Amino acid sequence: MLVARSLKGLCKSVGLLYRSPHKLRHGHAVYALKRARTIAEYKAVSQNLMHANLTITDGVYGVLTGADVQSTIAGLTDVAQGDQQAVVAMLESLLVTVKQGNGMCSQKEGGK
Repeated sequence: MLVARSLKGLCKSVGLLYRSPHKLRHGHAVYALKRARTIAEYKAVSQNLMHANLTITDGVYGVLTGADVQSTIAGLTDVAQGDQQAVVAMLESLLVTVKQGNGMCSQKEGGK
């Protein structure tokens, strides 16, 4: 409660709309994961969130929308032909999500 109260005061003093520490954490996680391009980057975000493993991070924050899936798949064709390592890294990332059974297009109940 002390952190939330301090954050409210800080936001008010600079004229920003208050967001709870939980919402800021969630926003950071989603923003960072959408920009992660390698497993190492994904793992760095996971560790920054202090999760024990990638499964936790992916299960909570890694659910892709239909639009995310479409743009990711479409983006695979944008990779230069000589850059096979980048293609392999992207496919490995997608494979991890599929193997975890999260269903890349699934939506969590309760609007999360």
